[in-house]
Order: sequence, then C-alpha cells, then structure tokens
Amino acid sequence: MISALSRVFTTTSPKYPSAIILIGHSQFFAFVHVIPETGELEALFRSYRDTRDDRFRVSHTEEVSREQLGTVTILKEERDAITTLSHEVAGRVNELLDEAGVRSREADREPQDVALLVEQILKPAALGAMKALDSEAQSHDTAEKATVPVYIVQVERSKPDWITSREPKSIQS
Repeated sequence: MISALSRVFTTTSPKYPSAIILIGHSQFFAFVHVIPETGELEALFRSYRDTRDDRFRVSHTEEVSREQLGTVTILKEERDAITTLSHEVAGRVNELLDEAGVRSREADREPQDVALLVEQILKPAALGAMKALDSEAQSHDTAEKATVPVYIVQVERSKPDWITSREPKSIQS
C-alpha cells in the first residue's frame, strides 16, 4: 500500500507540448493557440492577471521557453491595442491553417509537429500582422499610439486540449 501511494506522488503526468503567440506583457495579454492534436484555433483576446511574474501560466499550462518576435506600434484610437493585434493575428492564423490544410477530420489526424506549426503558421501570422498594423500606425503622424510586445512561447499542457476552458465565464460586478 505504501508503494502504491509512493507511485501516486512520484509519477509524473504526461506533458503535451504546444506553442502560442503571446501578445502583451505579464498583466495585460492575449494569446493565439493552435491545438496540435486537432488543428483548432483557440484565442483569448484580452486577459488581466494580478501578477508580476512574466512566465505564461494559464490553467494547467506552463511556459517552457519564449522568443520575442518584436514590438508593434498600434493606433490607440482604433480599440485596445492588445485586442486589435490579437484579432489581426487570429485572422491570419485561420487563413494559414486553411491554406496548409491543417484542419481535417479528427479521426484521420496525427498531432501536428509543434516546430512546424511555429515556423509555418504562428510566426508568419504574427509577423504579417505586426507589419500591417505597424505600417498603418506609422502613416498617422499625430495619432496616439501604443507599443505592444509579441512573443512565440513554447508551453507544456497537462492534457491534449484547449489551454482555457471552453465554457463561457461571466464576471459578476
């Protein structure tokens, strides 16, 4: 019995690697995630965390490493800068997923290689969105602007599924 209890506490659970596009910083952020096992797009368009820790942690997902792709300047008057960029990135990711034929019937699928998803889908989508929005902001000399960092973050999930819950959450005030 003691050995059974010992195995419970020492056994490591499987980890499922993935990568996200993280937009923003530790307190205000958004992310775009392609679930490698299904090809589904998951996007959290704006979130707030009361933390000073820069590491990405949501639910049972933890950051392994991070690469900064750069920063982008966005017009503040359009909308919230992080939301604006995340919508643009998600749209581009959707287009690239469709072009690459990543989405297919789940029964026919093998999980996508995370490195390929990063190189063929996530990076091109993020860099394209950054360039488009940065160019737009630069063409408006007098407008108020915001600068937003963009990262590719390698993560490990505790299950091969969404990072966030699929259930809508309401905020009571």
